Amino acid sequence: MWENISPTALEIGVPATKSKWPNKLSNVPQRRCDKSLARAQNSHNPQRQPMSATSASLLVRLRDTADAPAWHRFVGLYAPLFRHWAARAGLGPHDSDDLAQEVFVVLARRLPDFRYEPANGRFRGWLRIIVTNCLRNFLRTRRATPTAPGGTDFLEELSHLENDCSELSRAWDAALDYHVLLGVLAEIEPEFEPATVAAFRRTVLNGDPTGVVATSLGLTPNAVLLAKSRILRRLREELAELVD
Repeated sequence: MWENISPTALEIGVPATKSKWPNKLSNVPQRRCDKSLARAQNSHNPQRQPMSATSASLLVRLRDTADAPAWHRFVGLYAPLFRHWAARAGLGPHDSDDLAQEVFVVLARRLPDFRYEPANGRFRGWLRIIVTNCLRNFLRTRRATPTAPGGTDFLEELSHLENDCSELSRAWDAALDYHVLLGVLAEIEPEFEPATVAAFRRTVLNGDPTGVVATSLGLTPNAVLLAKSRILRRLREELAELVD
């Protein structure tokens, strides 16, 4: 997925307050569901192969809990995603931080045993199940029963998040793409001139017309398009290091 990043991929984020929980599973092709089931069954195959050499250096480094730089980057990229889902569950800022911390504690324990095998499922799916379980345990421990939009018990809605074929699962993918992309963008921005970053953010994130941005920044339209191209190229390079 990451190698196909386009400017529109950065426009998928929706504030938690505007999100809607689906009341039922969406109609998706049965073939997709069948493949998801097959992946789940294969994940329990005892004849598992070693981690692929293309599984991304960051994931390999995270297996060492003492690798502070790797964990610092991982937390920076994924903590906003975990807080986003905590907010969708109706949790406040403090509880959202606590939930994110609990997820990272579980990940520190589980990642050393994780084997990245795209044929049997993606990292994002494995991560989604962990976050779902952490959310469920967090809410039950606090005896909280938040209500999702539409009046549905949030704990009931979590079953949809576990399902690979649900609309909510697709919302997870969109939120992950958005937050990780923004995190990587923040990492690479210091490499560029402020005008280049401003041109990219205004045209790609804000959707401002190229001509308007060029005039306000004192650039030519060509320079604005070049700024977009340069930053997108760096994003692709960095995202290639992350597993999907």
